[in-house]
Amino acid sequence: MDREFLTKRAHGIDISQWQETYDYSKTWGQVDFAIQKMTEGTWWDSNYQKLWDKGTSQVPIRGMYHYQRSGVSWKAQADNILEMINKVDLHIVALDIEKINNTLNSSYFADSGRILKYLSDNCDKKIVMYINPDVWNIMYPKFYGIYDSWMFDYDMWMAQYWWVTSPDKNPSVPKTRTDWHIWQYTDRGDSIEYRDGVKMRKYGSPDLNVFNGTVEDMMKWANVTGVITPPDGNPPIIVGDPFIKMTLESVGGKKQVFLKEK
Repeated sequence: MDREFLTKRAHGIDISQWQETYDYSKTWGQVDFAIQKMTEGTWWDSNYQKLWDKGTSQVPIRGMYHYQRSGVSWKAQADNILEMINKVDLHIVALDIEKINNTLNSSYFADSGRILKYLSDNCDKKIVMYINPDVWNIMYPKFYGIYDSWMFDYDMWMAQYWWVTSPDKNPSVPKTRTDWHIWQYTDRGDSIEYRDGVKMRKYGSPDLNVFNGTVEDMMKWANVTGVITPPDGNPPIIVGDPFIKMTLESVGGKKQVFLKEK
C-alpha cells in the first residue's frame, strides 16, 4: 500500500489524549513528524504512553508539547517537562501558549519566557513556542518592552487556518514577527477510509502541520541524529554523518526517508 506524498514540505501531525489511539502502521497519509501533547501544568497526559508506543515513537521526527497553565509555578511546570523528556526519545519540545483555561496577564507571559529559557538551558532539544496570532497580538502590545526579548528568541509554531486549506500555502503571521518554522494549517484534516479492505485513519489526528522546508531541512533544524532502521534486509544508517545525504525513495510501494552516500 502506497503512503501518500502530499507536499515537498515536511508534513506532520500533533496529537493528544483526545485522539485516544494512534497506530502509525494503520495510517497512510504523509506523516514525516509527530508532536504529541505529553504534559500540562504539573501533570502528564493520561494517554501519553499509549499514543507514544505505536504512534509517535514510530515517526522519524518526534516532539512533545506542554500546555502552559496560569497560576501554576513556572519552575514546577518546567521540571515536569524535563522529567517527561527523560522518558522518551524525541527531538522537539514546544511550549503551548493559549487562552483556554488560562488568565493571560503579565505573570503568565513572564512565566512563558522563564519556562522557555529554563528548557533551553537544561536540555539539548529544539525548543519552540506554539502560539496563534490572537494570543501574539494580545501579548505583544501589552508586554513588549517589559517581557519582550524571549518573544523573538525562540522558533515559532504558528496555528492559523485558511478557509481553503493547503499545506503549500503560508500562514498569516503577526506583523511584528513574520518568520515561522511550523504551521498548524488545519484542525479538520483526518479521515477514515478503507485501504486494501482495511479500515484506516489517514493521518491519525485531525491537526495537520507543515514545516517551512523539506524533510531534510527539518531533520537538520531539529538535529535528528542517531540510527534510522530501513526496511528489512538493509543495514541501519547513522543520521548526521557528513558523508550521507537524504533522499525520498519508493521501497515496497511506500515512500520512505532514506540516507544515501554522497
